[in-house]
Amino acid sequence: MSELWLIHSKLKPPRFRAPLLTREALFDRLEEARRHTLTIVQAGAGEGKSTTLALFVTQSTLPFAWYTLGPEDADPLVFWSHLAAALDSVRPGIQATLHPLLVRARQGEFPWGLIAEALANAAEQPPTDCLLVLDDIHHLDDHPETVRTFERWVSLLPPTLHLIITTRRRLTWPTLTRFLAQRRAWLITESELRLTSADIAALFAHHGIRLRPDQCEQLYNATEGWIMPLQLLAAHLRGATAERVDEALPNLAASLDMLGDFLMHTLIAPLPASLQQFLFDTAILRVLEPAACDAVRRRRDSTALLAQLADIGLNLVQIDDQTYRHHHLVHEFLQQEAQRDPVRWRLLHRRAAAYFAQHGQAEESIDHLLQAEDYEAAAHGMSIVAPRLLAEGRFAHLRRWLNALPDAIRDAWPDLLLIQGDVARFTSRYDDALAAYRRAETCYLARDDAIGQSQALKSQALVYIDTVHPAPAEQLLKQALRVLRREAPTESADLLQLLAENATNRGRPNLGARWYAAARRLGAPPNTELEARIHLRSGRLDACRTILTDQHAATPHRPARTHREPSLLLAFVDVLQGRTTSARQRAADGLALARRLQSPFTESVAHMRLGHAWQLPPLADIARAQRHYEHAIRLNRELAILRGEAEPLFGLAFLHAHHGAPATALEAADRAIRLALRAGDEWVAAIGHLARGITHALHTTPEDAASALHEALHRFETCHDMFGAAMAHLWMAWTAYHTHDPDTFAEHAPHWLAYAITAPEHLHAATLFGLRDPQAYIPLLIHARDHLLPPAAERARALLRQTGLPADIAHHPGYTLHVRLFGPFEVCRGKQPVPADAWRRAKARHLLGLLALHPTPLQREVLFEHLWPDTPPDNAETQLKVTLNALANAIEPERPRRAGTFFIHREGNTIAIQRDAVVCDVWLFQDLIARAEAEPEAERAIELLEQALALYRGDVLPECRYEEWAWPHIERLRLQAVRAAEWLARLYLTRGDAEAAIASAERALALDTCWEPAYRIAMRACAMLHRRPHIVRLYRRCREALQRELGVAPMPETTALYEALVGYAHDANRGGVDTP
Repeated sequence: MSELWLIHSKLKPPRFRAPLLTREALFDRLEEARRHTLTIVQAGAGEGKSTTLALFVTQSTLPFAWYTLGPEDADPLVFWSHLAAALDSVRPGIQATLHPLLVRARQGEFPWGLIAEALANAAEQPPTDCLLVLDDIHHLDDHPETVRTFERWVSLLPPTLHLIITTRRRLTWPTLTRFLAQRRAWLITESELRLTSADIAALFAHHGIRLRPDQCEQLYNATEGWIMPLQLLAAHLRGATAERVDEALPNLAASLDMLGDFLMHTLIAPLPASLQQFLFDTAILRVLEPAACDAVRRRRDSTALLAQLADIGLNLVQIDDQTYRHHHLVHEFLQQEAQRDPVRWRLLHRRAAAYFAQHGQAEESIDHLLQAEDYEAAAHGMSIVAPRLLAEGRFAHLRRWLNALPDAIRDAWPDLLLIQGDVARFTSRYDDALAAYRRAETCYLARDDAIGQSQALKSQALVYIDTVHPAPAEQLLKQALRVLRREAPTESADLLQLLAENATNRGRPNLGARWYAAARRLGAPPNTELEARIHLRSGRLDACRTILTDQHAATPHRPARTHREPSLLLAFVDVLQGRTTSARQRAADGLALARRLQSPFTESVAHMRLGHAWQLPPLADIARAQRHYEHAIRLNRELAILRGEAEPLFGLAFLHAHHGAPATALEAADRAIRLALRAGDEWVAAIGHLARGITHALHTTPEDAASALHEALHRFETCHDMFGAAMAHLWMAWTAYHTHDPDTFAEHAPHWLAYAITAPEHLHAATLFGLRDPQAYIPLLIHARDHLLPPAAERARALLRQTGLPADIAHHPGYTLHVRLFGPFEVCRGKQPVPADAWRRAKARHLLGLLALHPTPLQREVLFEHLWPDTPPDNAETQLKVTLNALANAIEPERPRRAGTFFIHREGNTIAIQRDAVVCDVWLFQDLIARAEAEPEAERAIELLEQALALYRGDVLPECRYEEWAWPHIERLRLQAVRAAEWLARLYLTRGDAEAAIASAERALALDTCWEPAYRIAMRACAMLHRRPHIVRLYRRCREALQRELGVAPMPETTALYEALVGYAHDANRGGVDTP
């Protein structure tokens, strides 16, 4: 990060030349900071927060870093740059580590979450304790993105970094509130900073004044222990006798009613006129740096005057040898007084603006120009730097500037009105954006500026494109083109590209392709996002994926563009092609990006895509999917974007259609269709009709299904979407097959097969538009092979081969077999549970479980040995045949007579389960743990482990617990669950979530009462929550369990940890996560 970004004065604690009061009781309270990750000092201005902490850290034996925040530090780029620089003084190398990420941030990629994580990781070394003070953290309060990432950083802090923050107001940030509730943070309030009578006596003694007890009491009653006026009065009366104090005290209370009067009478009035004038003239400056003071005053004596003021004891905050700042209240008072002469006030600000502009500090210069009411010059400066700030995402800064300009000035600078609209659009304030753009259009029209007018019209259209309202967007874009009269090819090409995107949004990708080709002929550069959307809405999903994947690889950290964000488009392609795991991850990444950029509409799109992904297997979570859809709908309603509700509504329609709520599904589909048609989006309307057709098809109303699916087909064909049309043909063929309608099957199946042979992905996994059980395609393919004419029959045969099945397969059950071995034994044929009375023999269940627990085929002799160990081979062979028949009858009762079940593969002397057609909870459990082990990101590992442990409902095959063959599997899988629960507890503890860590550790202990690592994690978590009695009980449980079960004592490290935590239960945050 360039040094130009850093104001080094922010990184130094204040230095006061006046003697400071050492308050032992308060310092004892502050010492608790060394035993906590977070200490919060909460008090109003003038309460002595900064001065007290400055004295405390400079006297501490621990190394410390300091960072004083101002309003400009709410900008995340400024904040993280300075925080990294501050920490570099106690953790050398941090700036170098973060430099690449900060460079990316300056380029507009906004990797704030990555920066927070990297900064937390880098702060772990060296493993020595240190203090970090963030003074005036409340300046972040109005910037949710910075607050969110800051809280994330706090939650990841290593135990050796002790953070102290000061704030003027109570912070309601969730992480800080949780830390306080869990007693993981130490709070020092305003009342603890107030001086007692004894403190007042000591303060005045520092200034050479010996107060009588009655004078201390009188001062305390008048000030209520408020340190600022007491310090000012002590400095003013330095060396005074008791009699002089008596003379000052009678009018003290009246003066303190108005702090300004108090400051003027006790601080300013006694000063020489030259120093008074210096104070008022330099009140416009945030930092009193001699060169700036000289420039403002047109003098060259500021260095001496600053030193003189410091010697007098004016309560200046010293930053370095020659640089100071005023206490905030003093500064506010001086500014109020200086503004009494408005002419000079503006003159001084103009001088300051010129000085900072000359020294390359454009933003500081613009601030002074605004104060000088030199709005023309300020607007000129903004027009130069605003595009950079916009690209860096510094929207709050731009909004403050633009709001300070009078309407007449903004009208004179319509480029700034466009910037104002962009700020509103990028933060999802669409009505404000349209108002600014329309105002800019009027201003450009008055100037007869065709290019500017066209730009304003284009910006208005972008609001409707961002919110997917293609009809009004098209009108505005065509109007913008007419304004240009073909006189500006570059601008015209840009408009043609937007017309192409908008036509694609209307479900007319072919027209979009023509607009795009016209733009390219005018010299427009390639637009990969637009090409991808044209491919998506044309049904060319592989081409869409290729473009988006290549683009994401080239620019992985770019600003989000609402529904056009590549990761969210890829998530949608994923759910259409059955890549559920990828879809969930991409949508989660898009959600995180949207929240970092404070883009509610993009956030709503991410929730829609998460809803799609979580309604699909494997590990579908219907409640979770529904929550995501409802969240998306709520966000769109808050933003008043009704069209934005269409996608979550059609998602809900698919969800309810497949999960037994047809009336709710039809209602959601109808609402999606109405909203889509109102917005002019034929493609989304087609999806709504497809959802209606699927609902009717799944719930045995074939006539209504045919009507809705024909409507969907017509709309998809009108939109030239080959994939959507293929899905409509698929469902009509599926309905015809199940209603024994050969003519309709022969009409529609060939169209589906023609698409499937070129893009067969949907045949191998559950997809949003297709069948939810991939095995349900096989009977359709068999029927098509046997009853259709070439080339459809040959395509069906080829697709059967692609599934790995014999091309001449005669029968298939048409469903996946779902086997649950953890806890109570359950098997489902597709969605239908196998009833208990279908299992004629218990050995049939045991055989299925035994085959599922072995990844490779088993020899018959092995099965004899496991299931019939004491039976002669001939009898065992007979038992196996009978058991296999009973198993086949249970799991595939509709198979042809005397045929074996499709789900059990027999070859020679071996028998195996048909894994491609079976889903088993044990396999999913092991796969999730393996993926967690390979996952470098802790949060993703946590989610994978949570999903794995949710599958573990109890020991595998509990009814076989006494079978010799089953016990090794029971123990092996239980141990995996114990280790997974322990690992999850460690991850929770590292994240700072002590309650979750305890719950996960207890889950491990429920499976193995002697698992010492879980006891240690739980004890550490209890220490974080200051639960000393729980620590004692945990250790006692551990000791008793080990003695009872194994006849041993706890391991030395367990005992050592217990003794340390019980002795210093409040010291929980000093240690890391225990490693056994």
